[in-house]
Amino acid sequence: MAQITLEVALSFNFGASGCPATDAIKARSLALSDYFSLMQHVESDNSKVTDISVMITKFRKLYYGSKLWSYELVRGTEDIAQFASSDTTKAIQKSHEVLTNDKQDAYDIAHLFAIMDASNHNGPVTPLPDSILKDKELAKILEAISPTVDDRLMASGWLGDLSEIAGNFYINKHQKAPKTKQEIINQFGANYKTIANVDGMAIVKHFQLSGNQHETVSQVLSDYFTSVKPSLNPYKVFASSIGFELNGSQITNASSWQSKQEQNLRTCTAFYLARELGFDFDEQLLKTLLKKLLQDMSAAITKLDIQSDEKTALNELKTKLDASNANSELDKDLMIIATCTLVWLGFYDEDLSIQPLLEAYEFGLQQAILKTDADLNA
Repeated sequence: MAQITLEVALSFNFGASGCPATDAIKARSLALSDYFSLMQHVESDNSKVTDISVMITKFRKLYYGSKLWSYELVRGTEDIAQFASSDTTKAIQKSHEVLTNDKQDAYDIAHLFAIMDASNHNGPVTPLPDSILKDKELAKILEAISPTVDDRLMASGWLGDLSEIAGNFYINKHQKAPKTKQEIINQFGANYKTIANVDGMAIVKHFQLSGNQHETVSQVLSDYFTSVKPSLNPYKVFASSIGFELNGSQITNASSWQSKQEQNLRTCTAFYLARELGFDFDEQLLKTLLKKLLQDMSAAITKLDIQSDEKTALNELKTKLDASNANSELDKDLMIIATCTLVWLGFYDEDLSIQPLLEAYEFGLQQAILKTDADLNA
């Protein structure tokens, strides 16, 4: 009798009960108050920058300064220069995390700058250039047949983290000592990262982050943590901002939300893998991967309910990979494109746990909402 393997339920910790810092994080990280002091030094050194949105970009670039971020995830910030390097900026850059709760809890403050910056430069994540996006009618047609994530704000925050997790589910399958899926969630979706995604969206909702010449970035963050956050349930603000509907403390549209976000997660994961996949494996494993990929493409062409142009693209990719295989010339770039295309089209949904990930995320958020409401009402 064949054995049936059931996937262990996945879970997300949203940090509602705290985010205890590891010894490694404690060793490299500053207390939040000390971090704010360093921010104020940097702001003073750059006092000629009066628009808070520009300053947010500069702080974001201390952590996320690659071309991917400036040209795609936060498109429109590529010409904003980074801070001049100094002892202070180096001290800030030393860790993505800060310490809260008497230096006992970890908090990924770098996430805040990414979300705040994306809110000022929002739009779809797409290979389509800005010149096309300005033509609304044409953009709508092309976005329907191009890999597109609805907006940069979620790709820079919660959805980006989920795509890292799903992408590493795929990469992990081919490692010599694979981790469990829950271990990958705990690494890339750790509670101190997830709570920062929540707070980032709450900050976006409560503060003017563009054109504001009266507050500094450090003031906004300090006001949020000392005055705003203690009096609200940030998980509710976050839930509403990413499309959930609430009745009191209860999410009421979990099923429809998950269905809507499945394609966004597939697409964001395909973008992530396109950047991260190097197929740095020995030649025998690469040949095995190529053989499996060719089989998967044949199955996808037959089984997937996709548009004719998508089927044509798959056939063309398969033809080129077949030729590569026949000539024993492994074309890694073609393999990456083919893999990401299958991810985008949904063929690898089960391997990537697309639906279970979204279900677990919603469940974890729901529990955090309930606990925080109970704490506020106690």
